[in-house]
Amino acid sequence: MFALTKKFARQEIGRIFKTQATPRLIAPKVLSSLFIKNLHTSIPLNQLTERAMMTSFDQGKECFNKGLYEKAVSEYNTYISGYYSLGLQNTEKLAEAYERSGSALYHLKEYSSCLNPLLEALSIREKYLPDNKTDIMRNVNAISLAYEHLKDYQNAIKYARNFLQLALDNLEEKDLAIVNAYSRLGLLSEKAKNYFQSLAFYTNALQQSIKIFGESHPFLAPIYNSIGNTHMKLNDFQSAADNFTRGLELTIHQQGENDIAAASFFNNLSVAYRNMGQLTGSLDYALRGLEIAYYYFGSESLAIVPFSNSVAYTYKELRVYEKSLALFIMGLKLQEQYLGKDSSMITSLTNVGILLVLIGKYEKAIEDFKRALQIHKDLGIKDLNTIPIINYHMSLSYLKLQKYDEALNCLDVSTQCYLEQNEFENDQLILNYYRYATIYLEMMNLTQAREYVQKGMNISKEKKKQGDIADGLELMGEILYKEGNKNEAIAKLKEAEKLKVSIYGKNNIKLHDLFEKMENIYRSENNLKEAESYAKKISKIHSAYNLESLAL
Repeated sequence: MFALTKKFARQEIGRIFKTQATPRLIAPKVLSSLFIKNLHTSIPLNQLTERAMMTSFDQGKECFNKGLYEKAVSEYNTYISGYYSLGLQNTEKLAEAYERSGSALYHLKEYSSCLNPLLEALSIREKYLPDNKTDIMRNVNAISLAYEHLKDYQNAIKYARNFLQLALDNLEEKDLAIVNAYSRLGLLSEKAKNYFQSLAFYTNALQQSIKIFGESHPFLAPIYNSIGNTHMKLNDFQSAADNFTRGLELTIHQQGENDIAAASFFNNLSVAYRNMGQLTGSLDYALRGLEIAYYYFGSESLAIVPFSNSVAYTYKELRVYEKSLALFIMGLKLQEQYLGKDSSMITSLTNVGILLVLIGKYEKAIEDFKRALQIHKDLGIKDLNTIPIINYHMSLSYLKLQKYDEALNCLDVSTQCYLEQNEFENDQLILNYYRYATIYLEMMNLTQAREYVQKGMNISKEKKKQGDIADGLELMGEILYKEGNKNEAIAKLKEAEKLKVSIYGKNNIKLHDLFEKMENIYRSENNLKEAESYAKKISKIHSAYNLESLAL
């Protein structure tokens, strides 16, 4: 994302990680099928001499350097089998043979199998060659990377910590390898969804970088970006924005505000501001990022899609649905043109479907949702989030068409998926339970509607999600009104209004629907004074966001 700084970082990282591919390790005595096959097809042991063994070693190295990895594995395994048969004493060569054999298997994407020779290499070095810290560090790093490929983040973090400790014990205090070690641990912890630990490692990487470069060097920009992204995952959007802003400042100072790296920061700031409900600022940042992307890549490039989508998301929040839909469709067409049937199309089709629902094209929305699900099935994607998200949104299409059974079926599929995924359970189920309540409210099954609102609010209170609590109060107000408890309904809706104002501010667009409901209720009760007061509140929101001109 940050072309210049990343290039610089890679050059520096290469100093410590330059020699081997980055394989991953499993149990030392579990040999791959390729490993075993080549042991049996090697030179007969009774014909082996030390000179022949060294020829196999050298040929293995030559094949490895030429990218002939299967042949390299065969030659190294010939050397290894002969080493033990002949009782050779060069443990350094043996360790190198194991490591390069593991690296070759890694290049062949035999990630589980490559762990065995890599672990053997590390064991030999730690036992017989403990002073060769550079080789041990490279070996440990390779093992960590191998476990990462296998998504075994616990072991990946374990060996990455070992690498960090070796770096701290054996390198100069200001060696860049220490920065990279902290950053890698931050990334692995992020992948393991341990965001607080990730934040701590990224912060250490930043502090170490400041010691080396000072506070104004562009090398720090990607680290600020990583810290910002971690804060995003912790829902601390203001801290995220602060770190994105600092990274942007460093990028502009070094590369200018029209650099593509700056565009990425503008994009990230747009997301942070959108999540804070500051939609005008979000749109400004998103448009600036898109402008730079157009300049760099042209309007027909696939590379502009993340930037155009960011603008589309903000237009959606601003209720400028036609512009949002046009941008999502543009991105979808570029994906189809360059990628064919690709997983990225699933998200784009879902976004298009959501916008079609918002402009009242429910049947077409269902077609796009079903198309997204079919692509998901055709590609054999294992992602567990896609199916519940699409079904959740498709349930609204059926609700709007008053096809309540279909709506409930979609929601049942979505809810069951979330119940099977503990890590997503609390946050996502709130939305599902409120959607159930909305469907049953339309069906006038008010008992069921009330039950599902209460389920959603219980989770919201447990998680202290104030926005979701406010949404629950709003839904409860609607149920009370349908039950004929008009005074209680108004009181509940005003409670929701008070909470939303405290969260978002009084002229925030997130209050728009609630104000419309209040206006309609007061008009139906012939309380024109209160109705007009809410009409004015709606008008102020339109003015605050300049909605009329944005829609043009």
